[in-house]
Amino acid sequence: MPNISNTDADRRLMLDKIGAKTFEELLDRIPEDLRLKRELNIPALSEMELLRELQTLANKNTTGMACFAGGGVFTLRKAKLPFLTIYIRVDD
Repeated sequence: MPNISNTDADRRLMLDKIGAKTFEELLDRIPEDLRLKRELNIPALSEMELLRELQTLANKNTTGMACFAGGGVFTLRKAKLPFLTIYIRVDD
């Protein structure tokens, strides 16, 4: 998948569309105690190195176990906030 960089004009247009002055204004809704206060420390890997790392992690998966995915019934309700759309799980 190609990386398509956004220009400053692109970012300004997106912020204007959602009614925000800055990207930081969007983050203001996140409580301070939930914000990450350090760098992510993500190593710079080539695509091939990353694929090899992901394959190594995937090989650790266990097979032949019972799966209970979808065992419960719930409804998703769509909630729109000014800056994103989220889905809220509501158990019936």
